[in-house]
Amino acid sequence: MSKPVSRHATQFQEIERKIDELKTACSDLRKEISQRQLEVKTMKEENEKQTRQIQEDQKQRDTSRDTVISLKVGICALIPQKTFLGSCLLSRTTPSCFFFLQAELLTANNELATLTKEADRCHKQTK
Repeated sequence: MSKPVSRHATQFQEIERKIDELKTACSDLRKEISQRQLEVKTMKEENEKQTRQIQEDQKQRDTSRDTVISLKVGICALIPQKTFLGSCLLSRTTPSCFFFLQAELLTANNELATLTKEADRCHKQTK
């Protein structure tokens, strides 16, 4: 015959079961906290990396802008202000001026290529 379980023993078992449930829940919460801390650390690292990239891009943009300004000043020094292109460059440039400059450079490049071909042809004939 089995002994009847006392009321205190049942309460003790119930308390033990709740303690085990709380320990499991606490362990799960600790794991989740660790994972969230790792996620926060990763996000901070990504943010720092993006910030460094933005700073590098800004530095490169500033360098490029300075180079463009230097080239513009150099071109202005070479082109008389009385010409259309010279006046465009001195007036902070409009996009149409750049297209004009591009067309002029393309024409000059084509002429140079033609002259180079003719010089090569003449050089071959004299040999």
